[in-house]
Amino acid sequence: DKFNFFNTQIKSFGVTKATVWCVFSVKNTTSETFYLELEKTRLDSIEIFVMQEDSSFARTYLGGNKFPLQNKPIRVNNFIYPMKGLSQKTSIYLLKFKGKYIMEFPLKIYSDSKIIEKKHVLDIYDGIYLGLIILIIAYNLFVYFILREKVHLFYSLYVFCEGSMVLYFKGFAFEFIFPSYPELNSYLTVLPTFTTITAVYFLFSFLDSKRTLPVL
Repeated sequence: DKFNFFNTQIKSFGVTKATVWCVFSVKNTTSETFYLELEKTRLDSIEIFVMQEDSSFARTYLGGNKFPLQNKPIRVNNFIYPMKGLSQKTSIYLLKFKGKYIMEFPLKIYSDSKIIEKKHVLDIYDGIYLGLIILIIAYNLFVYFILREKVHLFYSLYVFCEGSMVLYFKGFAFEFIFPSYPELNSYLTVLPTFTTITAVYFLFSFLDSKRTLPVL
């Protein structure tokens, strides 16, 4: 009686302290190995249960942003879980999620070949994006030290915070910068605040609003 059921396709539950459960069944009609992917990585706790032959559920995974990266079954930025033992019969999975941030968990199932193709393309796009971020920061810092105009310094700080926020939301910060310190995931939720503050300072400086619009 304590459960609220959602049978429609809900993409986000917003910010909630409630535990969210997800149940689905899958049947493998091929000989390939399949993987379950959660594209969002900001869940504090992820538990996966699989129904056994006696209809009981056995927990096969416990992890999330509260646990070191080594707990992940595959150590990449997104959460990828190998669905072992899929056969012609239907397998039933029960997922349990907890988190203090926005509760969303887009679920996808890929074959091993398709997930490699997808990750390969996305890694190229992310590499180009982060490369541009580094280039913009380096260029504007160089101009600031030459001209000593604060607008370039504020712009560098804004782009740095924006890039850091993307690294955090995509899971790259946890994967490459602090994989053994999962507690930092709880504190880095303030990154959007710093991005907004540095953006405001940059705009004030760029528009010279203290002189042109002192009241505003």
